[in-house]
Amino acid sequence: MSIIVRERALEEAADLVGQIRISNPRAADDVQDAIQHTLELLESQPLSGGRYHTRNPNVRGARITTVSGYRQFVVLYLPTADGIEVLHIVRGRRNLGRVVAQD
Repeated sequence: MSIIVRERALEEAADLVGQIRISNPRAADDVQDAIQHTLELLESQPLSGGRYHTRNPNVRGARITTVSGYRQFVVLYLPTADGIEVLHIVRGRRNLGRVVAQD
């Protein structure tokens, strides 16, 4: 199994954790651990996230789930033959539509 994380998703996750780290370094570490845990779960169960419905052909077949323990953060990913490819890690579903529109 494998986890492929697109550069943009890495940047999004780093921004989220960085914003939290400013006021609460311990919480930032917890969120970072939760993101990693979520990706590992998805790697072993790639169809566990809900289908993400969009007209954007670049993300057709994508699935969505929340970060374990942090429902305000969402992961958009594509199941692959041997794991997942992470497209985005963002705060809130409302932001996701705007982010996906840029793909």
